[in-house]
Amino acid sequence: MAYLNEMSGGDKQFVIEMITDCKDKLPAYINELTNAMDKENIDDVRFFSHKLHSSFHIVGALELATLTGLIEQMAKTHESTTKIVIEVNKVLPIYNQVVTELDEELKRLNS
Repeated sequence: MAYLNEMSGGDKQFVIEMITDCKDKLPAYINELTNAMDKENIDDVRFFSHKLHSSFHIVGALELATLTGLIEQMAKTHESTTKIVIEVNKVLPIYNQVVTELDEELKRLNS
């Protein structure tokens, strides 16, 4: 959240809007990433991992930003599909925890 708070200049409403916007987009990106991986469409894996990387970075989910950045790089360099699948499978459990944390942050900001 430090990056988002810094970027907002302390504007609480801006932070709320950014978190909400990311939360609205993330499920579709996660779904598209897993669908691309299921189809072994490495170009789409790279594309959606990049989208996720940016969104996770904005909301301060640095572990996921790092992981999706790694997936993007692996797809870009045509790393083995098996290795990419291993990394993609790590995303969802961490993502679920991040969504819980974002919900808690929104609740805190709205109180």
